[in-house]
Amino acid sequence: MPKRRVMTTRPGSASTSKCDRMFVSVRSELTNQILFDNSNEIVGARIRTYLLERSRLVYQPESERNYHIFYQLLAGAPSKERKDLSLGTDHDAFAYLAGGGPSSTPIPGVDDAKEFRDTQTALSTVGIAVERQWHIFRILAALLHLGNVKITQSRTDAVLSDDDPALALATNLLGLPAGEFKKWTIKKQLVTRSEKIVTALGSAQASVVRDSVAKFVYSCLFDVSIRLRLTPAVLTRSGSWALSMRASVVRVDLGPNELPNSSVSSTS
Repeated sequence: MPKRRVMTTRPGSASTSKCDRMFVSVRSELTNQILFDNSNEIVGARIRTYLLERSRLVYQPESERNYHIFYQLLAGAPSKERKDLSLGTDHDAFAYLAGGGPSSTPIPGVDDAKEFRDTQTALSTVGIAVERQWHIFRILAALLHLGNVKITQSRTDAVLSDDDPALALATNLLGLPAGEFKKWTIKKQLVTRSEKIVTALGSAQASVVRDSVAKFVYSCLFDVSIRLRLTPAVLTRSGSWALSMRASVVRVDLGPNELPNSSVSSTS
């Protein structure tokens, strides 16, 4: 069982122009500590993530995909759950999945619906209960809706409609007050020693705020999944010695600085 848990823990992958196979192009960098017993059998592991390509969530180069889990969720979630999350099956309906163009997905020979089932099985294997899995998928759905929030311009000020359905869906799934989220997406506050000054943002600035929130939430979700759930599930200490292995080959196609509009953050 420990060996199976270790082998199913492969997070943070996406399809890129140089590497289009599932789980091959890993868009994060990890340190894996593999634990062996006296018979040299794998008995556990510890995982640390310290880089994540956050920009891929909101931008994909031509012919490349966002993180695979989004396509898996659309293709593989049961109809009831998709309805509850207000998701369809067409990835082009979501701005955060449309960046790579029509050639980015589907990947030839890859069944995203089957991959979703395999992902659920892997999550269960490492100890994440089904209920908690759907909490994760709920947040992922919220991020897709957040990317569809339309921000326009009126003279010099950004405008976000109170009736925007994507705003209502995203904030509801995230458990946030829509009014407050809208306000601080299109405005900023400067606090001085004597007063608070609120000014309007332009549409481009407000769009950056929206995308920054999405990247921050995704980064937190990724980090929490690794640190709080996956690591304890595959870690064991009894009668074992550790071999620390730097996973320097995980970014197999492009380094962070070579990616257009790249935004790689430290999560250590």
